[in-house]
Amino acid sequence: MSGYNGPGQPYGAPQQGPYGQPGPYGQPGPYGQQGPYGQQFPQQGGPGGPYGPYGGGRPPRVGAGIGAGVLVALVGGGAYLGLISSSDEIYAWGVILLGLAVGTAMGKFGGKHPAFSVVAVVLTAVAAFAAQYYGIAIVLADEIPGATVSQVLDHVDMMEIWQEAMEEDGNGVMTGIGVILAGVVAKTVGDRS
Repeated sequence: MSGYNGPGQPYGAPQQGPYGQPGPYGQPGPYGQQGPYGQQFPQQGGPGGPYGPYGGGRPPRVGAGIGAGVLVALVGGGAYLGLISSSDEIYAWGVILLGLAVGTAMGKFGGKHPAFSVVAVVLTAVAAFAAQYYGIAIVLADEIPGATVSQVLDHVDMMEIWQEAMEEDGNGVMTGIGVILAGVVAKTVGDRS
């Protein structure tokens, strides 16, 4: 046994109990050493292993996971908005790619945490909705002569137009698949990292 053994004892000498006596049954104390009856004491305790209920491996990094998810949702949502506004179409497969990207980033940078799948679903849903909503507004502003995006948002029932866009060509189903896929990918990648 090595380490600090108290005043007057050399570094690395066998540990002794109080008053210079050896430990119980001649064995050193807990924390990875053998106990008095031959049992091993764990080095780090708690439910589920050394990192609590999350199991072995590295502990989850909540800040890194959420930060990466937000960053990818913003960048991916912006790219999806650009795709919609430049092509005058809602490509629902863009939401599937967005969900894959957000889920992968959260799982890879955050690790294994039960909340990451829910956060990935929410981030993907918000980014996809915002990109589709404002993409439709940009397309309408281009089609109406002299109109700006803010005028379109003020004077046009955008929710009704968005709902109609979700009903055609299976866009709503594909958007839902992309949003749910974000949570599945975040969980799968998080479990493997």
